[in-house]
Amino acid sequence: MNTLSPISSITLEGRDFFIKRDELIDPYLSGNKYRKLYSLLQTPKNKYNKIISYGGTQSNAMLALAAICREKEWEFIYYTQTLSPIVKEQKYGNYYESLYLGMKTIELERSLYKEYISGLRLNLDDKSLLIDQGGADVSAKAGLEVLASELREQLKDEKFSKLKAIATPSGTGTTALYLALSLPEYTVYTTPCIGSVEYLKEQMQAP
Repeated sequence: MNTLSPISSITLEGRDFFIKRDELIDPYLSGNKYRKLYSLLQTPKNKYNKIISYGGTQSNAMLALAAICREKEWEFIYYTQTLSPIVKEQKYGNYYESLYLGMKTIELERSLYKEYISGLRLNLDDKSLLIDQGGADVSAKAGLEVLASELREQLKDEKFSKLKAIATPSGTGTTALYLALSLPEYTVYTTPCIGSVEYLKEQMQAP
């Protein structure tokens, strides 16, 4: 796995943009999921025997976790709302790939979903770990510190001398938050890809 991703450049409407190509790191752990789950990747396989998470069935984090669990020989349990027959029958996509990698799915009725998810931590044993939706976890900080270190080194190149800001899309805002904390010499901008700006701020301010 090549963990030091390159930086490419494109020009749009006369302006130059530089792109950190984290999607090239790994087929399953590409993009910010490698960064968010970096600590889990470094975890010895004998520390856990089960990983639990929840969310939507096209989640990139779900697929990344399924790949990690297969590599570590951990059981992977994923909670989601009741699936449509169409999703269950699809032979492509993140859900299908995650099942192929060994993920076990537990479907919950929409009316019960939030309450059930809120209680998942109550019965965890020492060998089980709960990863919140989208990989939003304080442990993601370590992976974003690695990213910040890479960027700091790569951006020493003269061609990046005028670069003052970095932009990243957000789901829960985990990547943007920890990148901003780890790379204070740059301004980090983000925009919500799901939900509203208020939802994004709420997620960033969560303990």
